[in-house]
Amino acid sequence: TYEGSIIDLAKITGYEHLKVSLGDTIRIYDTDYDINIEARIVEENYSIFDTTNKQIVLGNYLKGFTHK
Repeated sequence: TYEGSIIDLAKITGYEHLKVSLGDTIRIYDTDYDINIEARIVEENYSIFDTTNKQIVLGNYLKGFTHK
């Protein structure tokens, strides 16, 4: 699994179409390791007081890690 924090852009006016939910496949770029990751969201946690910041866990990788 791969864990990280994201900002949920769907909570910002004009970006509602970028909503991601449990089970969705997303692609992220990890600046620490200089890699792209494409995987499904298998867990998500967020505060009811600040729903723009989410903690997610990725799994079920569709492709291997790729170097930028």
